[in-house]
This record gives sequence, C-alpha cells and structure tokens, in this order.
Amino acid sequence: KVVCGYCGQPISAETGTSKSGAVKRYYKCLGRKHGNKCTKSVVRKDVIENLVVETTHQLLDTSAALYMVADRIIEANQKRLRDQSVLNSLNKELATVEKSISNLLMALEQGVVTPSTKKRLEELEARQEDINARILVERVRLTVQLSKDEIVKYLKTAIKKEPQQMIDLLVKQVVLYDDKVEITYNYTDNKEDPDDDRRDFLLCETTFETPLYEIKTARTFTQTMQVFIYF
Repeated sequence: KVVCGYCGQPISAETGTSKSGAVKRYYKCLGRKHGNKCTKSVVRKDVIENLVVETTHQLLDTSAALYMVADRIIEANQKRLRDQSVLNSLNKELATVEKSISNLLMALEQGVVTPSTKKRLEELEARQEDINARILVERVRLTVQLSKDEIVKYLKTAIKKEPQQMIDLLVKQVVLYDDKVEITYNYTDNKEDPDDDRRDFLLCETTFETPLYEIKTARTFTQTMQVFIYF
C-alpha cells in the first residue's frame, strides 16, 4: 500500500542494525535501493504505521466525523452516477483495443503472419476481455445507491478492527514524501476494481510532528509532515 511520492516505486519494509547493535526497522524506496537516483529518505517503520493508524482513529472517532464522511461519500457517488466518467473512459479504451484487433486481423488475412503479430493479437484479446469485465462491474456499480446508514455502519465496523485489519480494510494507498504523507482511503469494501485510483475528494489536511530515522548516521530527528487525507 506504500509508494514513493517522488519516483512512484513501492516502498518496502527492511531491517538494519546500528553501530550499537540495535535493530532498526524502516521503510525504504525500492527505486533508491535499486539505484534509480531517487532521493526519498528512509523513514522509521513504526512512525509511518502509527501515523496512519492514529490518523484513521482520529478521523473516524466521532459520530459527527462519521456522518460528515458519509455525506461526502454520497456526494461523490452521486457525481459518479451523473457523469459516468469511468464507464465512458472504459468504453473509449475498448474501442481503441477493438480497432487494433481489427487491424491485426486484416493483416493476418493478407498473409502478414509473424510471431510478434500473433503475440500482440493475444495480448489485445486478453486486454479486451479484461476491459469488458470492468465495464460490466462499472455498470452494476452505477445501479447501486449507497445509503448513509450503510456507509456509517461500514466505517464504524472498520475502525473497531485490529490495526492490521483496519489498515487492510480502510486504507487504499499511502504516498510518502520527505515532508508530507498522502493517505487515500477506500469508501467501500468492494474489491472489484483495484485499478481504479481516482480520488473522489480531499477530506482534510493536517500536520504531524514525526520522528524520522537516518540510517547512515543513526540519527533520529523530528520533522513536521503535512498529512493529506483523501476518500
């Protein structure tokens, strides 16, 4: 769920040992690790995890907050129903793929047959099948009307889970920078469309004083980080 805000690569948990022999657990950008010159600094594992958990608890700890989030979710869902932007985008993508398939079939009919042509046709047909499945899911989704009570019940259930379960259920993605964190939450437990990375709205913005860890010098320092919360 954690990605680098600078290079877009995943950020993974690692373990290191300081000069004193103390074990340090931290998150490190795979882009930096693999030498793509990413400058994202290393951050302590417990700091980021606690920040996400505490932010989630604070965000949804009151009935007023829950109902405010529910209202915003309903607004976002109604907007989606009106503009059908996701469905329109999928239909355009499908038309492009179908045109490419048609062109390749014409080439095959004219005797242009190569291993790369056949491979490309198979790839396009697989993509066509995937898009058709996503279109079906989106059409069903557009018929679903979310109620405020259902949303509030879902959120209340989610925040009562153990931290790991709560994160699995609620958090969609955490984007790390050196001076800010962007947390995007799911507002439904529907897993049908994991590729949909749209953000429906910025719920709030806050700041945290966070202790960070520098591996090379084994130095711990405090830094103010902006936290942007999306649903």
